[in-house]
Amino acid sequence: MTAGHTQSARRRVLIIGGDADAAESLCSMLTTRGYEAETAHNGEEGIALAKSILPDVILCDLLLPDMDGARVAAAIRGDVTLKRTTKLIALTRDGKVEEVERALGAGFNYHIVKPGESAQILRLLTL
Repeated sequence: MTAGHTQSARRRVLIIGGDADAAESLCSMLTTRGYEAETAHNGEEGIALAKSILPDVILCDLLLPDMDGARVAAAIRGDVTLKRTTKLIALTRDGKVEEVERALGAGFNYHIVKPGESAQILRLLTL
């Protein structure tokens, strides 16, 4: 195991995505690289799972079937346990300035246009 691989094994990642196949694919990619990764397919499930597993990083779609990703970010940032220790990365369909500003304004630390390059995602996970 390399030092980077060992570091990633300690990182717990939660993927909240409305597209189950895409979320599971991303989860699989992260798991094969040594991350502890789990998925949720809507905002309510994601918030509950985040409170349960206390992830280091949450990758969250802004468009979810039950709520806006900005509401998920607000719930995470409003939780005493999660707000300081959890990095939030928004996943959106486009990189329009308004979309990026909306994500960052909602409490996300970073923004990625879906599907996102593996290298870009992995780099953000290590910041």
